[in-house]
Amino acid sequence: GEDVCERAFLGLCAQLGRPVIQSTDLQEISARVETAKTPEVLAAKHTLRRGYRNAKDQFLHNDSSIPAARGEGICDILAMFCYRPSAKGGISKMASAVAIHEQLRGQPEVLKAAQQGFKYNAAMVEYHPDWRQPAMGTERPMVFQDRKGRPCVQYAKNMVETISAAYDDPAELEKVTLKLSGLEAVCSDPAVVQYWPLGAGEAYLVDNYRWLHARTDFEDDPKSPRLFFRLWLQM
Repeated sequence: GEDVCERAFLGLCAQLGRPVIQSTDLQEISARVETAKTPEVLAAKHTLRRGYRNAKDQFLHNDSSIPAARGEGICDILAMFCYRPSAKGGISKMASAVAIHEQLRGQPEVLKAAQQGFKYNAAMVEYHPDWRQPAMGTERPMVFQDRKGRPCVQYAKNMVETISAAYDDPAELEKVTLKLSGLEAVCSDPAVVQYWPLGAGEAYLVDNYRWLHARTDFEDDPKSPRLFFRLWLQM
């Protein structure tokens, strides 16, 4: 059943890294990735904000993106287990940082800006008061290398919102917006996007900063709705 599979996946992944809490509201170690329907989930402060609670198409992204922008990211490895696929759609979308970096080499100005980084101001746009943080005057990169020199990418739509809020000068904001639009276009370029259809009992574990992830929109069978389990692991 669901509980047995969830515990087994948690136990397996715990041999590879330390599972961490994903939600301050629900204190989730293992998150149920499904359309929000239970009273507990619907009442949670973060539910309306987070894309894994609905059936809409997702833009490619990293998890724990805002904390990572502050240098406090908690998800090194993203682990996803398919307990039950949707009736239609819901295909996992993936894009490797290597492919994104290769595309960015053809846009040197965008690459340079992403490597230099941007300022952030989550306090201006974050709807959840508990998550608001003071504006960062220092810049943090969105494209960088890990300790082994491998390309990494840090990107999510909510990161772009916090970046835009940090720039008061219209001329400077226009330049920043142009660079962010270029990065967004590359991250969603069909040339870098892979599709990984997961069936029941299948899973993937990926480096959160070397792979962007998302999924296509989906339709559920009400009698057998889509259900994935997600873990964030620290190495």
